[in-house]
Amino acid sequence: GTTLQLGTLVVYFGLVVAIGLWTKRREAVGDFLIGSRSVGTAMTTASLCAVMGGMVLGSGTEMGYEFGAGALWLTSGTAGGLVLLGIVAARIRKLADEHGFLTLSDYLFLQFDAKTGYLGALLLFVAFLFLLAAQFIVGGRLFAALTPIDYPVAVFVMGGITLAYVLLGGFKAVVRTDLLQFAVMALIFIFLLPMHIDFEQVQLEFDIASPGPLRMTSFFLSGVAGIFVGADIWQRIYSARERRVARNSLYTAAVVWAVMGCCLVLLGMAARSVGVVAADLGLHFPDFRASERTFQLLTQVAGRAGRGEEAGRVVVQTFLPE
Repeated sequence: GTTLQLGTLVVYFGLVVAIGLWTKRREAVGDFLIGSRSVGTAMTTASLCAVMGGMVLGSGTEMGYEFGAGALWLTSGTAGGLVLLGIVAARIRKLADEHGFLTLSDYLFLQFDAKTGYLGALLLFVAFLFLLAAQFIVGGRLFAALTPIDYPVAVFVMGGITLAYVLLGGFKAVVRTDLLQFAVMALIFIFLLPMHIDFEQVQLEFDIASPGPLRMTSFFLSGVAGIFVGADIWQRIYSARERRVARNSLYTAAVVWAVMGCCLVLLGMAARSVGVVAADLGLHFPDFRASERTFQLLTQVAGRAGRGEEAGRVVVQTFLPE
């Protein structure tokens, strides 16, 4: 119950802070920001996937719920963006080695003029703040749902823990905690999601062209653009041990994310159909409001289905069908 959930979260956050303490050391600014440019293929790939999961873990499922299989265009665009960035990763990394790049803004300063560099840095900073806020909101809601802690407190706890391990261990701590997060995400996708997806119903509703040409195109291009302007993604290129590691990690992350993104969309599609088991039991409670409460419960549950553009499905199981 709640005790087990709270205990699991305490263990997880304890591991995250422990990683920061274990990684803690005195380093130059560049090493602190990009991990001494010594991160291997496995760690870089896991870190890329964890970053992607943090960005669209909630929105991917929500889009699958609203747009059905059409949301896969965003997933394919994201995976395609990783592949395209992988093609030019060697050149980017070569410039990073020659000029000591630490951020995406450094690349903009070199390739364009100072005004473009400053403007890019400002836009990236604002985008990063919004992304960070979204991640804290999603994490805080999850934390509050699994524990008796209020939502505002949960958000501050999430932010405090994140700030602690980043300041303690720098980018190397981030990469190692990303590996832990990726492992947790992989376990969820492998063992839990298949139990919550009605593949037969999903197959019946599978229509990848359902959003229409305009939205399909915008989803795909948004996925590609999100990768190319993602400061976190570029940071993983800079921190890789060598150019080949950066390129191969992006290719591998594209394949892994294609699978994970599809799972999120399928989960959102499965949420369109809801079911009520033993719906009539509430009618037999010794309460004069039993029938009213049963009706209220059924209408609320039914309202959770079909909130997207397409109709949902509600299945009611009862011992008194008449």
